[in-house]
Amino acid sequence: MQKKLPPLNWFRAFECAARNLNFTIAALELGLTQSAISQQVRLLEQKFGVPLFVRLPRGLALTDTGRSILPNVSKSIKGLARIAESFEPKQTKNTLTIAVSISFAQRFIIPNLSTFLANNPDAQIRIKSVLWPDEFMASDADIEIRFGSTETVGHSAKELYQDRIVLVCAPGLLSKTPTWTEICDAPRIQIVGTSETWEKWSANFKLEPPRSIAQLVDSHGLAIDLARSGTGVALTSHLLAIPALIEGTLVMPLKENIIASDRYFISVKEPQKNTLGEKFCLWLNSEVFQASKSSLTLKEVSSSKV
Repeated sequence: MQKKLPPLNWFRAFECAARNLNFTIAALELGLTQSAISQQVRLLEQKFGVPLFVRLPRGLALTDTGRSILPNVSKSIKGLARIAESFEPKQTKNTLTIAVSISFAQRFIIPNLSTFLANNPDAQIRIKSVLWPDEFMASDADIEIRFGSTETVGHSAKELYQDRIVLVCAPGLLSKTPTWTEICDAPRIQIVGTSETWEKWSANFKLEPPRSIAQLVDSHGLAIDLARSGTGVALTSHLLAIPALIEGTLVMPLKENIIASDRYFISVKEPQKNTLGEKFCLWLNSEVFQASKSSLTLKEVSSSKV
């Protein structure tokens, strides 16, 4: 039986950190936080059962194992990029290529795209799902919808929404007015590689962090899907949870929330020459605004007696 492979983003974090011998520099290159890079490398080390780096006061050093696997990891990542490029279709002048995370595409673009196409019948939309910042650079997209911070997305990017981090779960998983103790006792869902953790949430509200085992996923979209299935309580993006909150397949057991460290930004390549791209941006901003108005009202607090 073939062994399950670790996620590709763990390998990319390792490759970039190994190339730079520094988690901070790797984080800047990939547009992630230093803690996210460190966590993904640590998960890869746990998967292999051996250390790949020696942590030094001023940087990193590869262990013998890390040094031995680096050439193959680098070669494999480059090979996958070449394969993807070989299948790039030719574009017409009315083609609009959008590089975006699969979570955002599934929850905001795809369900509503027909309204944009109805008003722009000659447009051909090409959606390219991406995860890492260097994939945006390789995508040569007309529009980029990035998840990150103002420091990592570029000066031309505009914030789509002041996102907040909320608790969500399937209806019936908890009581209608659960206590923090009840929430802590419930199964929970944690997104790997983000700044938003249960420990950070708990500290913000001066609460004891939960001790239950967390199910790990690598995106807000997967966390939302797991929560909808009744698997547990997820700490996730309010923006991406809005459609499920509106349709009632998710509820917020608590209205308390915190401002998201990372959020979605949008940028248009050569906006003066890209009329179709500008139209798409206006349409998407309108969709996000309307969805946020229709969603449940958030209680904005910095501390609470939850």
